[in-house]
Amino acid sequence: MPKVPTYDNRTVMPEQLPNNGFSVQSSPDAFGAGFGRVGEQYVGLFAEAKQRANVALAQDAALQLRQKANELMTDPQNGLLSQQGKNAIGKASEYEQSFRDYAGEISSTLPDDIVRQSFMQQAQEMSVQFASQANRHEMGQIKAYEQDQFQSTLTLNAESAASMYGDNQAYISAHKQVFQQIEEFGLSHGWGEEQILAKKQEFKVATARKAIENQLGADYMGFLEQNGEPSSLGTVSRAPTNNVPNDGVRGVRNNNPGNIRISSNKWVGQTGDDGAFAKFATPEHGIRALGKNLLSYARQGFVTPEQIINRWAPPEDNNDTQAYIEYVSDYLGVAPNQPLDLTNLDTLTHLSTAIMYKENGRNRVNYTDEQIATGIQSALGFVELQATSEAPKLLTGSAAFDALDEADQAKYLRQAEQLRKQKQGELQQQFGTRVADSYAAWERGLEAPNAPTHDELISAFGYDKGSAMSADMQEAKRYAGFMSAAKEMSPQAQQVLLAKNKPQPGEANYESKIQRWEKFGKFVEGNIKEQDKQFAANRLQLSIQNNFPLDPNDKNNQQAADDYFEQHIQQSFNLRDDNSLNAVAELTARTGIIPSQVKSVLNMGATSKDPEVVLPIAKMYGQIFDNNPASATDIPSSTMAYYSKVYSLSRAGMPDEKAVETAFKTTFEQDERTKQMIASQIRDKGYIKDRDKAAQSNINDFYPWYKPFSSPNVSKPGTQNGAYLRDYQTLYDANFAETGGDAELSKKMTNAQIKRTWAVSNINGSEEVMRYAPEAVYGINESGAGNWIAGQWEEEKKQLMSKSFGGASSGTEIVIVSDAVTPRDYSYGIMIKQTGSDDIPIYRPYTGDNGLPIRFKPEQSSSPMYKEVMEKRQQSVKEAQDKREREEALDKSRSEFDERRQSIREQYKEAHNERVNKFNNYFSWDKN
Repeated sequence: MPKVPTYDNRTVMPEQLPNNGFSVQSSPDAFGAGFGRVGEQYVGLFAEAKQRANVALAQDAALQLRQKANELMTDPQNGLLSQQGKNAIGKASEYEQSFRDYAGEISSTLPDDIVRQSFMQQAQEMSVQFASQANRHEMGQIKAYEQDQFQSTLTLNAESAASMYGDNQAYISAHKQVFQQIEEFGLSHGWGEEQILAKKQEFKVATARKAIENQLGADYMGFLEQNGEPSSLGTVSRAPTNNVPNDGVRGVRNNNPGNIRISSNKWVGQTGDDGAFAKFATPEHGIRALGKNLLSYARQGFVTPEQIINRWAPPEDNNDTQAYIEYVSDYLGVAPNQPLDLTNLDTLTHLSTAIMYKENGRNRVNYTDEQIATGIQSALGFVELQATSEAPKLLTGSAAFDALDEADQAKYLRQAEQLRKQKQGELQQQFGTRVADSYAAWERGLEAPNAPTHDELISAFGYDKGSAMSADMQEAKRYAGFMSAAKEMSPQAQQVLLAKNKPQPGEANYESKIQRWEKFGKFVEGNIKEQDKQFAANRLQLSIQNNFPLDPNDKNNQQAADDYFEQHIQQSFNLRDDNSLNAVAELTARTGIIPSQVKSVLNMGATSKDPEVVLPIAKMYGQIFDNNPASATDIPSSTMAYYSKVYSLSRAGMPDEKAVETAFKTTFEQDERTKQMIASQIRDKGYIKDRDKAAQSNINDFYPWYKPFSSPNVSKPGTQNGAYLRDYQTLYDANFAETGGDAELSKKMTNAQIKRTWAVSNINGSEEVMRYAPEAVYGINESGAGNWIAGQWEEEKKQLMSKSFGGASSGTEIVIVSDAVTPRDYSYGIMIKQTGSDDIPIYRPYTGDNGLPIRFKPEQSSSPMYKEVMEKRQQSVKEAQDKREREEALDKSRSEFDERRQSIREQYKEAHNERVNKFNNYFSWDKN
């Protein structure tokens, strides 16, 4: 039983029964009567208190029920309002029953019928309210569930239908099914016909948009081919009309002033055709089609009047294309090959007007400026021509596209065009990489197998730019062929190739051609240098192997010697190591070239007094001088004297420090007394005699020891002899002073120095002392070994004699002479020497076909001797390679024989084991 609550303030609180103001007085006379009245009062008070308690109990019970009702309705987890959609179906009655059950439970707890009756009256009212709210919620959720289910069905069907953009019949069939569902749902929910029709249209348009978006994402070109205008598909050309004056208004009559041909796809505003020409609803639609067609040309790269008209009115359609081009160019006031910006409103308007005038006759095109402007602006997308009964919207047969209004159709067509433009940009970027790679390969004379084709370039960049790129790439490819061929050509042949292909100023694209030719020229220059470098390296190897002296004037030979030193000697080079010094001495002795690194070392120690530095360098220099004196003359004479003095004193046994000190003082620190003594000696007759004897001795050194009297006598009168003697005396005197009066060292130094300029030459058939003799200038050994110049001059002389005289001629010779030009480039004048009956020779220059004197410049790499050595080397390399290949083939044959023999042994072993096993099994009790 629940306790009766009391209230504090407005809450029940336990308290004493109230004193109603009566009092009991003890009076013997009235005691009985008073007692009776007191009893009645207490009975009334008790009834009144009980009634108030019952009311409180009923109110408390109602409060509990109201709290439960609120819980049943609003509990976040289990309340009726939390039951949404499908989950709410049938729940109202369940929750009403729960409400009634709880009300019964509370009622059973009340103390008497009066309280229960009062409570149940309140519970009944609350039950009605609860049921009403519960039923409203359930009905609302059922309605929402049905609507959601219906909308979900529409959404699912819309997605399904939108994926059928490629199957028009399936797309239409799916729509029919959905329309039936819409009708059934609408009728069951009391919709009117207009509401049902609106829902169908809503579904139709939404699905169409989704279908078109799907198609654009998957196949925008398919969308354009299906729904685009002819201008979206590569344009159409105009139809030849062969108009005559009486029929010249045909294009105007058809509202087709451009005489555009019919095609499988229709134009916006096209109402039909007359068999060849398209018909349009209004002039604006026809002008729009003309403008769209021209814009499509521009998109494809046809941008000049010449290109556009060749495409618009091609000669193969019996058009006078050239006259058409001239008319349009004159109207526009531009050259036929002038690129036009057709996205410019004025340019497109003028070009379209020129075509309309040419097609129909200027006096027959009576369109207003407003009509032309509207058509052109519509072509550019500035305005849209509204659909009318005369010009209905574009219908292509695609259910999805046809369901859209003109604005949506135009929007999606623009999106498709943008996608195509984007794709073309990506294609251009892709081809741009291939183009760059191709140019990179061609500029190096290599193949470019991944180069874009002409058609690919047109597709990616349009006709104008693509054609120009293709032509330029063909030119680059042609030069790549030149580069590839030049790698195998001689320097002279490369120069001929370069000169032959030089573009002339009047050629088309001269600027780009001359730039490419100049690049080719730089390639030829670099290739020749690289060839010379490689040839020089080969010559150096041959020189080392065959003791073949090199041309010391050829910078490539010097570079080859430097490279050889760097690759084979420098890493382990040490001045205190005899092997290092011997390697340098051998290289210099065989080639006649001192590496630049060694020259730097020689110059570095030229003024040092430190024996640790000077002695090793002097030893290296001495070995070089002993083996090839001429090659050791590339340093100052004072340096030569210093190192030679140190070297000779050290070898004579003088202590190292003393040898360096003495040589340094003698060479660089001569006192006045020493200088006077040397000057006095130079004037002495004995000195002069010894000096001239040394000069003759130097000439004699050119001859073998067994015929010393065959050499020319330098004291014999003659221009060359006198000049030689003067040069020798000058050098000898200077060296005598440099060496501190050392006659022997002066002789050695002078002999080495003068042999770089003077020699006894037999280049012209007889021995003669010659300044700048080829043998001296080009470093031929004194013994004549390796004299490649003689053979080369002999070959060239034969050709000159054959050309001028038909062969050998008595009394006529061709000789070479050194002249004023020879010291500059070491070339020689070619002279015709003719001797008359008086035995007096007459010389005259040998002139070429141009009437100018020609010269002979020795070139080691083309000399017969060098070629012979090279051929022998190549033959030896080939023989070694053939031998190696034979040995490898023999080894392979032996290996294959061993493998076959091992295989046969294994097979025999297996067969033998099988026979043994069979024999054993035959006598076995366990055999099957």
